[in-house]
Amino acid sequence: MDSIVLVVNVARGGIFEEQALAQALGDGQIGGAATDVYEHEPGTKENCPLLDPTIPHLILSPQIVWYSSKTLKGTLATIKTNLEAFVSGAPVNVVP
Repeated sequence: MDSIVLVVNVARGGIFEEQALAQALGDGQIGGAATDVYEHEPGTKENCPLLDPTIPHLILSPQIVWYSSKTLKGTLATIKTNLEAFVSGAPVNVVP
């Protein structure tokens, strides 16, 4: 039985070598890949070999998982808390 390797990266860019992945897909060593993160953000034709339209079995997507209503509400609440704390003279989430 032949095995098919599929690569899915939705974590961080730079986890794998993009040029090597592109080559492995082109050579048929990897059955398919999908990613929404790139070694260099934003990915462009000049800095990302995965943006070559001739690479087979590759799905690319912009990273938009952070853009949910829950995330936006949480971000706004955190900003509000931080600003109120700063104005009151008791800053929170201070990075030394």
